[in-house]
This record gives sequence, structure tokens and C-alpha cells, in this order.
Amino acid sequence: MASKIRSYWKNFIMNFYDHKTNPAFRFDLWANCPIQAIKCDPTLAHVFFTDFFEHTDGKDFTQTLKPAGAPTGTDGIIAGIGGWYKTYADSDDNDECYEISTGESWLFAEDKPLWFECKIKLTEGNTDDANWIIGLMQESGENAILDDGGGPAATYDGAVFYKVDGTMSTMFETSNAGTQATATTMGTFTSGTAQRLGFYYDGAATTGTITPYIDGVAGTAQTITNSGLLEMELFFGVKAGGGTLEEALEVDWIKCVQLR
Repeated sequence: MASKIRSYWKNFIMNFYDHKTNPAFRFDLWANCPIQAIKCDPTLAHVFFTDFFEHTDGKDFTQTLKPAGAPTGTDGIIAGIGGWYKTYADSDDNDECYEISTGESWLFAEDKPLWFECKIKLTEGNTDDANWIIGLMQESGENAILDDGGGPAATYDGAVFYKVDGTMSTMFETSNAGTQATATTMGTFTSGTAQRLGFYYDGAATTGTITPYIDGVAGTAQTITNSGLLEMELFFGVKAGGGTLEEALEVDWIKCVQLR
């Protein structure tokens, strides 16, 4: 059946959606992103999107390993519709691997709304032992997710989705230095099942609001104080928790848009 494209307005933004195959678009994460205006004038926003049809270390992302060279799996593009990238942590407890954007190109700031979304999947090596993390973080890398199921770093600027050793929950957290919002449980993490994870930062003055989404459904919004925040990197990573089998995170795509 042919697509049925309709237009709509939200917060003075005009967009289009397919009411047959994607009726939720006009209510979800991207509903107020000025996509059409950005296409007409690319200087309105900076847009990052990768579908992982190719990957060169040091281009969009640079790999950081702990310990260096540990994983037995080979990071890279794997077979799958639409392009998937797979990154490995070794089988030793607390070994980790991160892919980090080349520059710190994002900042939560007044009048700079930001939209982030990704699609990920992880098949547990051992039931509930894997740790993974994805999002925006200032100075991400080693121990961006702490040892022994400790969750995200104790001090950072950013917003991240994550899962820790010993749980099967997808969590969301925002942070300004050592001040973190209470972690929000976004839903059950299912081994081997893909999830879409995203958030919207509204760019409000003084105190911004960040609303997380999982599979297009909004969760509990969190506030973040703009003052003192530093520029952030886009990153994702995985950490072994069980110490017997390697863990590997698969990423289908990542998209991040911020108004200039």
C-alpha cells in the first residue's frame, strides 16, 4: 500500500510523517526537530549521523581499550540489514572498550536544543553480566562505566543510557560534574533484542530539561543546570562483568542534531 504523507505543526515547526507506517512520529523525540528547515539551510544546525556502512578508526570514532589490545573479537562492520558496528570487551572481569567521537562537539547550553537517538543490541555472554553505555559525555573513555556494576563515572558532564552487571534494566542518567539526576529505569533490557534510545534537551535558560525516550516512548524528564557544563563527546562502550565470556555491543545507527 502506498505511503500517506501528511504535514503537521508543533512548536512552530512544520514536519511531515507517514500516518500509515509511522503515525507516532508527530508525538515522539523528533517531532519538534526542524528537519525540513535544516535541509533547506544546513547552517541552522550541526548534524551527525552514521549508519555504519563503513568505519575507519580515528575518523568519526576512535577506539579506547582497557587493557590495550585485549578483546579476542574483531571490532568492525558485521552482516545485517542497514549496517551494524560491533565492539568487543574481553572475557576478563572489568575489561572494557569504547568508541569515542574525534571531537567534543556538543554542549548543553541556552538556546541550543539537542536531539540524540541510536539503535543498539547486545547478546549477553553470561546472563546479566554485561555493562554497556552510550550517549554524550565530557572526557569519556576508561571507566566511563565503573568496575563491578558501578554505573556511569562519578563525575562527568553529559547524558547517557546504560546497563550494569547484575541487572537487566536499561537506565538513563544526566550529570553536571558530580551532581547526577536520579537514574531513571527506562525499561527491561532483553538480551539479543534491539532498542532505540534517545533524548531531547530543550535549551532552556539556566536549567535545561532532558527527556529520555525508549523505542519512541518518553520517560521521566530530568533537569540539568547549564552553568559549568563542558563540551561533550559522542561515545559508546561495553564492559565485561562476569570474567568468563567476552561481551560485545552492536550499534545499528547513531544520530545527533543540535541547533547552532
